[in-house]
Amino acid sequence: MKSQMFNLVLCAALTSCGDSSDQPSSAKQPAPIPQEQREPIKRTSATVTATKETQEIALQRLELLKQITEVLKPLRDPAAALAKEEELQSLFSQYSELGQKAAEQGLKDRPLAALTDHLAPDESSDARAEFFMYLGIVRQLGSEQREMLDRVMGTGDLTPTETSEEF
Repeated sequence: MKSQMFNLVLCAALTSCGDSSDQPSSAKQPAPIPQEQREPIKRTSATVTATKETQEIALQRLELLKQITEVLKPLRDPAAALAKEEELQSLFSQYSELGQKAAEQGLKDRPLAALTDHLAPDESSDARAEFFMYLGIVRQLGSEQREMLDRVMGTGDLTPTETSEEF
């Protein structure tokens, strides 16, 4: 008796739902547009205009990034990290100063990174990847290393790790 009632309720529920052909056509997916009728994708690119001085600044920043990476490589214990704090502070200060000079000439963040990539495409991407790898390694070693890096890198837009696009 219970199973008959259950079957009756189940049949009533299924018939009240209807099938997908009963739904209005506006709920259906539109047909894909053939390739021939699609509009072509318009690609844009940014043009960076830089003086020789700005180009030199971009290359100097790249060299400083490499120097910072070389200092970060051997930092495996808190004592080594603290011993290199002054050197790292100096390198990060120089890096920030160069970034400010470039900003005064109208290039900062992504355009400056694009200029660096244009001037030294292979070196720039390799140096940036290596820098972030060693920066991450040093940060993971312990709280003393993290605190030291926070001190030497400072805060705000002077830090080279604010955005990965900056490099």
